Amino acid sequence: MLLISPAFGQWNNQNSSVTNDLEDIHFINNNEGWAVGRQGKIVHTTNAGVTWTEQNSGTTYDLNKVHMTGSDFGMAVGDHGTIVKYNGASWSAVSSGTSQDLYSVFFISETTGWIGGDWAIIKKTTNGGTSFSAESTSSLSNTFRDIHMISATDGWAVGSTGAVWHYDGSGWVTQTTPESGGTGSDLYSVSFSSASEGFFSGDDSKIYRYDGSSWSQYSTTLPDNSFHVYGIQSISGSLAYAVGAPGFGGQGYILKFNGTSWTTDYSYTGSGTELFTGVSFPSATKGYVTANTGMIKTKGSGATAELEEAAASLELIAYPNPFAGNVTISYSLAEGADVTISVYDVSGKELSIVAFRGLTSGSQQYQFDGSDLSSGTYYVKVASEAAAATIRMVK
Repeated sequence: MLLISPAFGQWNNQNSSVTNDLEDIHFINNNEGWAVGRQGKIVHTTNAGVTWTEQNSGTTYDLNKVHMTGSDFGMAVGDHGTIVKYNGASWSAVSSGTSQDLYSVFFISETTGWIGGDWAIIKKTTNGGTSFSAESTSSLSNTFRDIHMISATDGWAVGSTGAVWHYDGSGWVTQTTPESGGTGSDLYSVSFSSASEGFFSGDDSKIYRYDGSSWSQYSTTLPDNSFHVYGIQSISGSLAYAVGAPGFGGQGYILKFNGTSWTTDYSYTGSGTELFTGVSFPSATKGYVTANTGMIKTKGSGATAELEEAAASLELIAYPNPFAGNVTISYSLAEGADVTISVYDVSGKELSIVAFRGLTSGSQQYQFDGSDLSSGTYYVKVASEAAAATIRMVK
């Protein structure tokens, strides 16, 4: 069974184990993920959010963004230049070389990544955060709110006053968009599912789509223009999600893109507040959203979710992700087994399948050559008689 069907259950609450506002969330597969937030809070799950465990970040500064490449590497960034790095067991402080607030982080591998923040700060590391080097931009007054890298030589960043930048491998270049010119709405999130398919979102209920050459604004079912669309994720050309909160009150919205329009997937109508901030869909069938007061919501239920949670023991990861050529598919077997590894495109078409007979228990690796694949979203499924797991990859 390929777990990429878009039909699944409603949004349900999870107990994050903290009550601090959560700002961002990132899952590396359907089961394992992290959320970060105010006063340095970090929570972690390995069972699709059935239980969340608080991890010691070593800081009390607000953490604004988190990005993980696998179970044993990732970084979170926050106020006052804060960076903390995960090694698979614990978080430790990393020097950013700045005291400015940091809002964005993205790694394409365990060695190469970018951070960004106030006063046009954007820095790159090629040694896993041991050191960061500044990269110039054409503006010194904007704030980098979010970064999304498609590859080591192709990436996007968005920020204050509607600014959008593109990375071409040598530097960041300001783009002409409907929001550019120094007076546009602040932008908070950017996400690409391929080099020619992406979205950015921000204040005034605005969402824009990129088609490879230009940006177009999309209308939504948000009730007015007072919403901050804080998080967005492009899964494919026909599927994306966004989360937002109004300028006042607590009527948070979760929006879904069906390839043509943005519609309401969930809206809060209670007497309290649900102010949504971050979104992570590790696959087309499983998603998570963060909000104020430690709230985490998940979507994905029934047999699909049960199978994915039962398959957590495979510890399936793929790296680098995003990838350009070879991808290492790493997994673990609790006992000896026959294993098949399949690769699918976003439509569910099987592109490759290999079978291994009589593998022993323990860690396993398989090198997949994806150099001939076009840019886009792909799924890797590893299956034995006892378990199965699926992970999303982006090229």
